Amino acid sequence: MIAFAGLRTALPVLFGSHVVWGGFPRSKECPRQSRKFVVSLLSVWGAESEACDWGALVITELATNACVHTRTRVIRVAAARFRGVGYIAVADDGPAPQADAWPGVPAPDDAVSGRGLELVSAFSASSGRFRFGSGSLFWASHPLRGQAT
Repeated sequence: MIAFAGLRTALPVLFGSHVVWGGFPRSKECPRQSRKFVVSLLSVWGAESEACDWGALVITELATNACVHTRTRVIRVAAARFRGVGYIAVADDGPAPQADAWPGVPAPDDAVSGRGLELVSAFSASSGRFRFGSGSLFWASHPLRGQAT
């Protein structure tokens, strides 16, 4: 948890001064709760409907990945804005061991899962991952209104 506290302090420097955090229990409801949280913030910040749709898609994918691939008890979600750009992120405590994991192997064309981070990357202006301790923070950005200034 010390590493997460440091990351929590660093995020305003990375993403601007306006960072809002939420925490949701790892459950089937977590992606929906995360989506409501992020879309509400984007709306309050005056984001266009395209940016709200982006936020809904991306946070759903990131929160679902955290629920499926980690043993984190509480999924931490952050939303930020800086110079006309919205940032969203999900932090977890690290991967759950998987007996049948095939790291680095892409999902087959007919798979119904396994493309979450590809979707995040494809629909975002930028995205990435920070590692802290055994955990990770996955983030993505998108202009809130038209083109970023």
